[in-house]
Amino acid sequence: MPRKPSLEPTRTSSAPIEAIYDPVCGEEIARPEVAPAHTRDGVRHYFCSDRCKTRFLLDPLRYLVSGVEIV
Repeated sequence: MPRKPSLEPTRTSSAPIEAIYDPVCGEEIARPEVAPAHTRDGVRHYFCSDRCKTRFLLDPLRYLVSGVEIV
């Protein structure tokens, strides 16, 4: 007799999932697969909005060196 499919979510890896944060505002990116993104020096950066991505592109060193901007 065939088994019924489980409705429980499954994980393919036991490794913890690392959180991804917007380098401009510090917001956690819940769905990086649909978030605005940019690759710089081989590193992929994800953003919460196009506004944060634009701010990053105008002055990336501001966010890469000092971390999250204090507003």
